Amino acid sequence: MIADFNAMADRLEKAVDDIVTWNSVIAHELRTPVTILKGRLQGLAEGVFQPEPALLRSLHHQADALARLVEDLRVVSLLDSGRLQLRSVEIDLAAEIEGLARLVERDLAKAGFGLRMTLASGRCVADPVRLRQAVLALVDNAVKYAAPCVLEIVTRVSEAEVEISVIDRGPGMPDSLARRAFEPFRRGEDVDVKSGSGLGLAVVRGIAEAHGGQVSYAWRDGLSVFAITMPRRPST
Repeated sequence: MIADFNAMADRLEKAVDDIVTWNSVIAHELRTPVTILKGRLQGLAEGVFQPEPALLRSLHHQADALARLVEDLRVVSLLDSGRLQLRSVEIDLAAEIEGLARLVERDLAKAGFGLRMTLASGRCVADPVRLRQAVLALVDNAVKYAAPCVLEIVTRVSEAEVEISVIDRGPGMPDSLARRAFEPFRRGEDVDVKSGSGLGLAVVRGIAEAHGGQVSYAWRDGLSVFAITMPRRPST
């Protein structure tokens, strides 16, 4: 009984520590875009800055970063409670990925990344909004942790499954991190250097699992390969 009590106390202590860590990470990630928005809006109000296109684009970028962080937090919360609802329809997988690529190519180029796609033709049943969110999170992860390179997005379609892989020339992950990389708030050791909430890969895992699939990581010939695999159609 004493051993059980001690084990329970240890689990509670770890849970409290995790909550403190999560709150700290969330506060840090929210503070940066909020501070930038506040400063530049104040500058506009006081006439220090002129409402030039470059400044307005910067403000939009910070607002978008806030919106995406809030959405990631919402998705993780829904996943934890089992309340994430999908709006699945039949989609052309290649067309969805091509549409996402058009949205991110300019930002990738600014960060020094190219994009190459090898897309298999085929249709599947999925929530297109959530699927794009998951793939975008993998692309963002590559930009944060990989050196500038040509990112690859590869899709495969079989009779039963579809697979979406995002491939980069990142530094790879040690086995100890790779085993837990898809848990919320898990990041590499250089957390002070790399931005990011540590939510992205957890969101990817949750969206994949909500579709009845999974996400995996592998290090192959100097390449980091993140792959979402899911049924082509939901089981009945």
